[in-house]
Amino acid sequence: MGFCAPAMIWQLSPLLEQLYPNMSIQTETTADEQHLLNGLLSGQFQLVITHTVPDDDRFYCKLCGTESLMFSLPPDHKFAGRKSLTFAEMDGENMLQLSNLGIWADVHEKYMPHSRFLTQSDRYTFEELLNASILPSFNTDLAQKYMGIKTDRISVPIEDEGATVQFYLVCLTENRKQYALPFQHL
Repeated sequence: MGFCAPAMIWQLSPLLEQLYPNMSIQTETTADEQHLLNGLLSGQFQLVITHTVPDDDRFYCKLCGTESLMFSLPPDHKFAGRKSLTFAEMDGENMLQLSNLGIWADVHEKYMPHSRFLTQSDRYTFEELLNASILPSFNTDLAQKYMGIKTDRISVPIEDEGATVQFYLVCLTENRKQYALPFQHL
């Protein structure tokens, strides 16, 4: 399977393991949706998760979820009491960031060009830094649900349009019957 964001792995993998208990599931995360669709066409992937609907009759898709990005702030941060924030309000802040985030990876370049990011590839190291640092970071509603990172941080939703995405489960139209079970259970 190919994924455009890691949170859908956390949500979909248990379902696939339940539906296909005798199969091994391998995953890849990339922000490049064309790579995911090309992987379906070449047989590299059997199913992919995208954040856009493929505009091609060779692909069958179904909405399978949404994810909303939030700022994760220390309790004494100047915006910790806010109900929501915009990227512009946080632009310029130094922040912690976890790598390999798929479509979320370029958020800082697109929406926060004046911020500097301390990026960590190891989840354990990231969590240790998160607990010991006063730097803001990102979080999502799905990461909170599935990862359960324990911190005293406050999650403040981001109100910009680009902070919420929809996800689509996609397969080749010719394989729609073969992969009917995951589509039925979403």
